[in-house]
Amino acid sequence: MKTNGLECNIEEVFNKFCDLSSSEMTKAVRRAINKGAKTLQEETKTKLSSKIKTRNNPHWYDGKRVEFNDKIDDGVRRTKVYENGNDDLEAKVHILGVRSSGSGTYRLRFLEKGTTDRYQKSKKNVKFNKPKYTGRISGRYFFREAQQSVLPRLSNIYMAEIQKTIEKINNTDL
Repeated sequence: MKTNGLECNIEEVFNKFCDLSSSEMTKAVRRAINKGAKTLQEETKTKLSSKIKTRNNPHWYDGKRVEFNDKIDDGVRRTKVYENGNDDLEAKVHILGVRSSGSGTYRLRFLEKGTTDRYQKSKKNVKFNKPKYTGRISGRYFFREAQQSVLPRLSNIYMAEIQKTIEKINNTDL
């Protein structure tokens, strides 16, 4: 029987394809999770800007105007994709802000859920002999609304990213 000079080690080619596809698929899952988290972060910033009148509003403390180093939307943060204890990949999006000095992003958590009625602790109102009422913040719930709008689209975002990777693997030459 005559051969035409083409030899192929099928085991080696198959192993290379499996290695390529498993590493590529892991990267695809990471990209998909990252894209979903980024979508939630952007949607939260959009909802935040629609719920708050002015995002760079002045802050008064002890009768003086205080300027913050950052904008309030900088408090919408996301983590990198990481493995949790169960070998699952995850990324977190939160509105806790940063703890750096001069940052005003801590206000987001109060704007999301609101506060109870607050009263001044040190001075009493002379006329009524009880603490002065300082108000309350009503909840804006911009993060909850962003989660509710992104959650149904999340599986489509994941599948689109994974589909791109599958097409890339199918089009590669080994």
